Formats: sequence, structure tokens, C-alpha cells
Amino acid sequence: MSFSKESSRLFGFVAGIKFPKMIQKVINENYVKYFNINMSEFKAPCEYESLNALFTRTLQIPRKLEEGFISPSDGKILECGSTFLANEEHFAFSIKGHAYSVEELLKDSFEKDELKNGLDYVNIYLSPKDYHRYH
Repeated sequence: MSFSKESSRLFGFVAGIKFPKMIQKVINENYVKYFNINMSEFKAPCEYESLNALFTRTLQIPRKLEEGFISPSDGKILECGSTFLANEEHFAFSIKGHAYSVEELLKDSFEKDELKNGLDYVNIYLSPKDYHRYH
């Protein structure tokens, strides 16, 4: 298993621990400060019961855009393109250093016929300071 995968797994474990309130307050505030997270759209860092709760925080007021590009997440676009065929499977580029086939990523949520012409994709990197909540 890669270092990236192991460190993600370790962070996930530690982030899920609910420390006593005073300790959690210090952890959360330092996390926000270290990663320079803009908390103006969220509750105060001390109000989250774990680092994972802070990491997956909910917007206090939903965002509304009058115009512009709508993205499925905050983050930095690392790459975009079309899938390519290799060994009878359609591949996109790597995610955290591992190349995934479309079949592996989407499982049974698509029809094989949909892949005839390939698919387009966008790989968006979510840094620790980016908004991570799925709606």
C-alpha cells in the first residue's frame, strides 16, 4: 500500500476521534490556522466535535451564483480530458497515484454501451482547506 493511501487512512482514523472539548478546540483552531481556512461561511472551529466534523463542515448559508462556472467541489483542477481504452477497459488518469478504470470507479452505475465514445472527466484536488461536503 502506498504512503499516500496509508497517511490518508491514518488521518481518517485520527480525525474521527472526539477529544474532550478543550483539547478538540485547540486541535480545530490550529488546523484552521495552519491550513488558512476561511471560516466565514461556517460555524466557529470550536463548535465541531471532531476534526472530521470540521473537515466535512456544512455551509451556514447555501451559495448562490448569478453567473460563472459551477463546480461539484471547491478545489484545484489538476487535469481534465477524455477516457482512453487500454486492455479492453476505459481509463482516466490517476487519482492519488493509482490509475482507475471507469468500470472500477463507477461499478454498475452506467451501461457499457455508454463507453463506446469514451467519457470526459475532471480531476479536482481538494486540499485540507477546501470545502469537502457532498450535497
